[in-house]
Amino acid sequence: MALGQAAGSDPDRGYGTTWEAAERPGHVVGWQRTPEPIRRTVGVWGLDANALVTGRSVSASLDGLAEGDGLESSVQRRILLQQVLATLAVGPGHAVDAVREGLAASLPERPAGELDVAEWASVAQDYEHAYYNQSPRALVLDLAADLADLQRDLGAAAEPVRPELSRIAALLTTLMAMSLVNLGQFRSARRWWRTARHAADSSTDTAIRVLVRSHDATHAIYEQRPLRLALHRADEAIAISGRSVHPGTAEALGARAQMLALLGRAGEARDAIEHLNQAFNRLPTAVTSTATILSGWPQRRLWHTTSYVHTHLGDVNEAATAQEQALALIPGTAPRSRAQIQLHAARRLIQAGHITDGTRHAQAILTALPTPQRTALVTGVARQVLDAVPGKERSRPAVKELDELLRPVGQPRIHP
Repeated sequence: MALGQAAGSDPDRGYGTTWEAAERPGHVVGWQRTPEPIRRTVGVWGLDANALVTGRSVSASLDGLAEGDGLESSVQRRILLQQVLATLAVGPGHAVDAVREGLAASLPERPAGELDVAEWASVAQDYEHAYYNQSPRALVLDLAADLADLQRDLGAAAEPVRPELSRIAALLTTLMAMSLVNLGQFRSARRWWRTARHAADSSTDTAIRVLVRSHDATHAIYEQRPLRLALHRADEAIAISGRSVHPGTAEALGARAQMLALLGRAGEARDAIEHLNQAFNRLPTAVTSTATILSGWPQRRLWHTTSYVHTHLGDVNEAATAQEQALALIPGTAPRSRAQIQLHAARRLIQAGHITDGTRHAQAILTALPTPQRTALVTGVARQVLDAVPGKERSRPAVKELDELLRPVGQPRIHP
């Protein structure tokens, strides 16, 4: 959904906006808890509050100007209406932000010299820390609110502030794309990857250009994009790095190793892991000692990638070592990362012939993980566990139970 566009709105229908209340779970409670100023606004615009509560479709058309309105006033009304409907769609918790954004849009733009780049850098850092433990849905909603503000500041920015704000925009849009992948919103994520690359290129910062493309490549594994095209994205990031090694360089080398393993190019995948180790040893301590998702590339990420590659290739001993090392380094505050490694271990058990033990282990890991943390990345790895079960063993009760556990999530099988 584009920034400023209400859920359910149709951009091809002029200023008309429709919100299907019946498709929004909890809309009754959401409407009852919506702040009174917004409820009054809905009434002023002729929306039927009872329809919101009973589940009927709600429509409002602002194609024409109200009496005494100018064009600017009409556009502002349309924007605020979209914010109201979006607020009702996502729940009352974001009603305050909808009001704040409407107010901010009405204020004069700040002069370029007053834009606080350091504040935006701090916002990006906060999101990096939140990525591992905040639910992707909550992260997407929070990011959207801040990106709306950043959009306004970018519009007012000039040299030398604009490249730095573009760099921060690249970081935040990358986190948005990653979070959308976690939610299984792959098509939307691809559009955000495109925007992130554009923002990174506008910043002219080599490290951020590499970083965005490397995470794009890694997440392509779970987005069901053609792996050969995703491999090209990783190679593009490595080429932009040149002789330098950035956090994104390591990420790209890791993505390349994983995709080569998925493509069945075992020898090249093992060589890529060796190249990754060499690059890791060249990273500065400030990078390898930082656990944030974008700014750092700690040793636990090295072992995570190594575990993925050796597990997929059936290198049981190497995979077991990598999994032991990774779990020793990944803290409990990163439950999704720990779950992925433990699912690698479940697949390794199946490869060793312990079908029931492996599938039971996968079930236990998924069940212990809170539902909001069962992201597409986690369930994608769990699906690989299920796919490792030989066809003749599919009738086992434990295998059927794992399949049933994954079925409601709706993640399709991942194929090279």
